[in-house]
Amino acid sequence: MVLATPSKECAALLPKAQSIIDEIKPDHRLEIFDLSVFCDKDQLIFTGESSSSLLISNLKEEVDKAFSNAQVKISYTPDLNDFNGVTWGLITVPVASLNTAPKFTASLSTQAVMGTPIRLLKRSNPWVLIQTPDGYLGWIHMDQFKPLTAKELGTWNASQLLITQELATPLSSESNRPQGVLPAGSLIKALHYDAGKWLVELPSGGKAFLPAANVEFLSTWLKNEEKILLTNPAKFKDNLLKTASSLIGTSYLWGGTSSFGVDCSGLISTIYRANGLIVPRDSDMQAALPEEVLDRRDLEKGDLVFFGKKDNEAVHISHVGIYEGKSCFIHSLGSVRKSCLDPNSTNYDAYESSRFLFGLRLPRAITIPNCIEWISENPFYSVTPHEIEPCRQNLDLKAKSDS
Repeated sequence: MVLATPSKECAALLPKAQSIIDEIKPDHRLEIFDLSVFCDKDQLIFTGESSSSLLISNLKEEVDKAFSNAQVKISYTPDLNDFNGVTWGLITVPVASLNTAPKFTASLSTQAVMGTPIRLLKRSNPWVLIQTPDGYLGWIHMDQFKPLTAKELGTWNASQLLITQELATPLSSESNRPQGVLPAGSLIKALHYDAGKWLVELPSGGKAFLPAANVEFLSTWLKNEEKILLTNPAKFKDNLLKTASSLIGTSYLWGGTSSFGVDCSGLISTIYRANGLIVPRDSDMQAALPEEVLDRRDLEKGDLVFFGKKDNEAVHISHVGIYEGKSCFIHSLGSVRKSCLDPNSTNYDAYESSRFLFGLRLPRAITIPNCIEWISENPFYSVTPHEIEPCRQNLDLKAKSDS
């Protein structure tokens, strides 16, 4: 397309136009929002693509208010024609790897366990860019998920789902032949109970048996978790720490978010998910939640503790853990382990003590729309699945997380 020479009047509006894009632009880890603006003679042209219909709508509204001669030409992702209308899916392997690029050699960005509902965004065969319920984006191989329509996913979500509660749950055939192991938090469909075992349907459509003692009905379990937090917050925090303690010894894995391996922020998201809540994926996102910043002397058990360095006014978050009490916290570095800030403690960690920044008290922040929510309230788990509204946080003083 040949563009006409921009007028001086239009060129003078470009900085303001770009500022509108920058103001609305979400975290690139959570949404596709690849936009640019240019002049075609006297007219401003906004072009690009986004995976958020809300952000597209917000941009159009701001452009209409700011300019009398502007056109917004933004394509919505996913393109339904590209996926033949099938833009949802379920993870079908015990732990799926999401990469930073559509190739096996790309670095791991995050993970999703079996039964996690996903949104399909872009295709680069045999890879698909997907979004997980916490909003995170990553490339996944087509062999790790089952594509579904929104109606099919809604039907699955409405069925009698079981959630695995143990760190590792074995699957077996009718003849008791091993068929793999599921991490905590996996979702499968209950079919028939007999003699201490459930016959289940896997997201792939296959069937297997698993120990009934290892699972609970998702709906019942979630109601119980919500009741505990509402009526006994102290017990809820105890449960968070109980989950954290159960993961001690688990290997550190960059990008890991399962009971088979976690990075530092993946440990926090895994702990909270095991207690019914979806929290931001990375440590800088977790640190940016608008909660009261705590000094180490004000810490209580269950608080999140953040580590890194300060450079003038900038804060670089590089690590996170969960506070256990008496100066000690549980975190993932090398493996999931306990460290302490007090030099007199047996597990004193001089390195972590030297880079301690602050603490945050959760889960009071579950009232933050789209940032922390119950699994039952997440749109991906709905009987009518729909896109997530981006979590809006102030990351101005937070550099990208290291782990």
